[in-house]
Amino acid sequence: RLLARSTDMAEARPELCHSTNAAVVVGRRALTKKAFLARRAFLPSYDPWGDDERGTHLERVLTPALVVCSGISLEYLYSGTDGGAGTKVAMNLVGYAGVMQGTFGDLLVGLPTQMTELHPPARALFLVDAPAPRVESVLARNKKLENLVRNGWVRLIVRDPATANFSRHEAGGQYTAVNPAGAAAIKKGAAGRVKLPAMKPRTPPPSEPVVAVGLGAGKGELGAQDKLPALKGGSSFDSPTAAAAAAGRGARRAA
Repeated sequence: RLLARSTDMAEARPELCHSTNAAVVVGRRALTKKAFLARRAFLPSYDPWGDDERGTHLERVLTPALVVCSGISLEYLYSGTDGGAGTKVAMNLVGYAGVMQGTFGDLLVGLPTQMTELHPPARALFLVDAPAPRVESVLARNKKLENLVRNGWVRLIVRDPATANFSRHEAGGQYTAVNPAGAAAIKKGAAGRVKLPAMKPRTPPPSEPVVAVGLGAGKGELGAQDKLPALKGGSSFDSPTAAAAAAGRGARRAA
């Protein structure tokens, strides 16, 4: 019975929920076929070949994806780096304002420890399978989405479906092409990945293998800050602050 309870997701520890979320891949599911994403990515479906240049369909997919997934990512990020609401064992709700530990003390906000102790904090990395001008057209029409992207609440990578080239969104709405050597490594199947062929313009291919989002840390490449944090062993973190916060939590648990 004890063994059964140790693997029961209804038990308080650990509480996975959206823990370990790190990325959102907006595109055809052929892009992530055969990829082991370790339950770390949201996968909204979108076909760039069935859309117009204004991104009418893309806006319908990207609006809920950006708003909801960025919110999930950020609440885990700040609960993991800024302490959160503590254990839910002694937690009491205080209206709609926050929670308290026990019957007195400071008003706390954020997620309980049980939801964040397995989560490496990181801002969500969005990979959108659409040309950059189409993505910019959507952002120009939707101020809420534009604010999320422009102000750095999420990280955005776009992939041109016609050329299979990757570009990273930079401050001011500029896009920096991923280093050609890094992009070539993806296409050649670096680290055992499947080859990713370029698509012919306006001709949907029958299938398209896995997309990789982590590249080398050089100028114009996806650096360490854009890689999905590892789950096993020495997890990588989005910032030194996150790493220090995680170390602090580990020390408190040990104590």
